[in-house]
Amino acid sequence: MSHLRYSGEEEFALKHRTSEKKYGFKLLDAIERSKANSGKVFAGKTFYLTPKVLVDSKLLKNVVTAGGGQLLIQSPTARILKGHDNRFVISSPADVSIWRPLSEQGYPIYNQELVSTAMLKQQIDWDKGSNKVPGSF
Repeated sequence: MSHLRYSGEEEFALKHRTSEKKYGFKLLDAIERSKANSGKVFAGKTFYLTPKVLVDSKLLKNVVTAGGGQLLIQSPTARILKGHDNRFVISSPADVSIWRPLSEQGYPIYNQELVSTAMLKQQIDWDKGSNKVPGSF
């Protein structure tokens, strides 16, 4: 007669050490955050996408929408952003003529990595330099 042994669930926990090290997060933590926020990491947030961002705008829009936010493909202005702490700019160095006046007024200018890593981690890292457009901060 053989004896079956039950293994704890820890043995089967999702892990991907290479990616976790590369992106600086633990998959299990991201899953817990996703449960806590119902996968809506961008809930209540609106992102304005400038024209020369080098990523498919439909894909980025789908990611933001899946995360509970809204992505508008229009050039942001200080008037649009003023007084709204839930509105953000996604841009690229090529759109400097659009974002420089905003940056000079203190608005942070983010790149598409902010969205993709936030969705992956289920946590937005607003202060990480690599999530901002070079020259905008």
